[in-house]
Amino acid sequence: MFAPSTVIIVILLYMAFMFAIAQWAEHRAQATQRPNHPLIYALSFNVYSTSWAFYGAVGFAVSAGWMYTAFDSGAVFGILFAGLVMRKMIHLKERFRITSLADLLSTRYNRSQTVAIVVTLILLTAIIPYIALQLKAVVTTFSLLTSGQTEQVDWAGTGTLIVGLMIIFTVMFGVRRLDPTERHQGMMTALAIESLVKLLTLIIIGLFVTFVLYDGSEALFAAISEQERQRLFSFNVEQPGTLWVTNFMLGVISIYLLPRQFHIGVIENGGVRQLTWLIVLTPIYLFLIKLFVLPLAAAGLALGLPATQADSFVMLIPQQTQNSLLALMVFIGGFSAATAMIIVSTMTLSTMVSNHLILPVLEQGKSLSSLRGYLLQIRWLAVTLILISSFVFAWTIGESQMLVALGSLSFGILIQLAPATLAGLYWSGGNRTGALLGFALGFTVWAYTLLLPTLIQQGWFSPELLTSGPAAIHWLRPQALFGFDGLPATSHCLLWSLLFNICGYLFGSLHSRSSADESALALQFVRAKGSPTRGSVSRPLGLREYIAFSPKLSEARHLLTRYVQPAKADELLNNILEDLNLKQKDQLSMIELVEFHWLVEKVLAGSIGAAAAHKSMERHIEYSERESNELKMVHAHILSELQCTPGDKKEPHTLSLATSNSPRDLEENLRHLQSQQQQIEQLQQQINTLEQRLEQQQAQLFEQRLESQRLQSDKSQLEAQLEDYREKLDQERWRNKRNK
Repeated sequence: MFAPSTVIIVILLYMAFMFAIAQWAEHRAQATQRPNHPLIYALSFNVYSTSWAFYGAVGFAVSAGWMYTAFDSGAVFGILFAGLVMRKMIHLKERFRITSLADLLSTRYNRSQTVAIVVTLILLTAIIPYIALQLKAVVTTFSLLTSGQTEQVDWAGTGTLIVGLMIIFTVMFGVRRLDPTERHQGMMTALAIESLVKLLTLIIIGLFVTFVLYDGSEALFAAISEQERQRLFSFNVEQPGTLWVTNFMLGVISIYLLPRQFHIGVIENGGVRQLTWLIVLTPIYLFLIKLFVLPLAAAGLALGLPATQADSFVMLIPQQTQNSLLALMVFIGGFSAATAMIIVSTMTLSTMVSNHLILPVLEQGKSLSSLRGYLLQIRWLAVTLILISSFVFAWTIGESQMLVALGSLSFGILIQLAPATLAGLYWSGGNRTGALLGFALGFTVWAYTLLLPTLIQQGWFSPELLTSGPAAIHWLRPQALFGFDGLPATSHCLLWSLLFNICGYLFGSLHSRSSADESALALQFVRAKGSPTRGSVSRPLGLREYIAFSPKLSEARHLLTRYVQPAKADELLNNILEDLNLKQKDQLSMIELVEFHWLVEKVLAGSIGAAAAHKSMERHIEYSERESNELKMVHAHILSELQCTPGDKKEPHTLSLATSNSPRDLEENLRHLQSQQQQIEQLQQQINTLEQRLEQQQAQLFEQRLESQRLQSDKSQLEAQLEDYREKLDQERWRNKRNK
């Protein structure tokens, strides 16, 4: 055992080392102007493996045997489709400057602030228990390392200290910038190192128990009873098939919808090459980190450790064998697993809270409008409140729960986002009404069937609700809804919550009319494909230039300075002018002005979210009567070129066919229909070809920009070297003359 002060010093030294690594990587990235190596991106994605994987997997194996493999099997299955799903998300992130999962769904459903608020609240409800899970793991193992017991965990002292450190670490690592879409290359490097730390720690202690404590795996498993072996090497649960499929589904969804996974996989992505590395390496990493779960479970049982403390076997084994150094190493590995999750999750949640909960309030009240300039500080406050809420949850509710139980509670609500997210990416018929109705029904059923029983077990409500149902209505029992008795709690919750969620989504979407703007956004989401090209823009041509640019530029600068510092606003505008080649222009065409405003909205979205940015543009960017009329003419011209009208939302052409029932007319109609169908197919092929060429040209342009920047940097360095050489040469000549 170690003194608490010793462990705290080790924690501080470890985090100082991580911060130094992050700072070095950040400075290196700024100097080279290149994204991180794909290996760093792939390793950092394994923030997926938290303390649940580090400690809880062993506890799960002791109680449920092979069932512990279900989550990771689902995650691996989900990763196999990352080339389709995540690639589309990355493309949309680049197109709309998406900042978070809530921002993605808000943008999809007509840039709805209501959708953003609901999704943010759902994610807060889901992730706070999960963060509480990590805090519980850190505080419990700290108590084990310093006092050797977990019955009397010092939440008031140790817990408060840990939360304070987590607040500082989160702000230092992840919330130092206002724009979360700017890649945190230093933080990513630190997360990659932490992924290696927790992996190597589990491999070392696994090798220790297998080949040091025992002479190989056969001797290890022979040291436990036959009953214990059967329990480990079987699905030691009721209805194993149902529960395995449930956990498998949760694993699939978690890859895409956990806020930390969305941020690492989508927001921090630097190109398709990185995504390929992620798809290849993540399954390998998940296999290795779970390689010694069963040996560790068997070693704990062989050493006589109680099965009720299986969540702590990884820490208890080195203590039981008097190996203090290994125990300290295990603590650091578990601390890394918990810290990485807390930092990224809290960072993403703070962004959503500030953009979708706090900023709309600031926009409405004049007395609070001055606070818009302190959005970064507001996010620091959000970080503090989120971590304190998680701490209170862990202290009050998490004390009597197994790690896996808390994780299931979080995943149960997280999956409620799946229908609206996946359908929104591939079905243009889904709309805002359907999404909100699905969220409401799914969340309500989750709260009734999974959250309520948890609170009843904590003594908050009468146990009669579980046995008899509300008002003695037997078929409304929370864990046996509509008479479906005997299902595992999580499976029962997912069955009914997803059913109500999907039905609500379909009913709301099919029985409500989407606006033209929402239909257009839906089509952009559904048709999004290909690799993102950072910084690429299309160049509009063909319209006469008559709009004075200076007032429009001042208007855009005034808008940006409402949310960012003036120097940052000037930097963003300068980048836009360079991308659009507008620096030397005094007048713009209408399409150039629209494109300029689109990019202003895009960069603003990086700070306050896509929905808030769109609404802010509508309030503060004005068009003259002449500009508005010409914009309508441009829109009409485009529709005319597409051979459709504003009312044509589903078909690109309006077919006009004769209505006579004569055979001759029917044959003529059929030929006409076939001819138009062929024309549509040909036009679509041409569009696809042009889109591919455009993407290739945009990619080439981006590479040329990077090469130009590199050459410019090399040129500057050579000029500096040449200047130094000339100075040295002049000095040498002066010395020679003086000597003569």
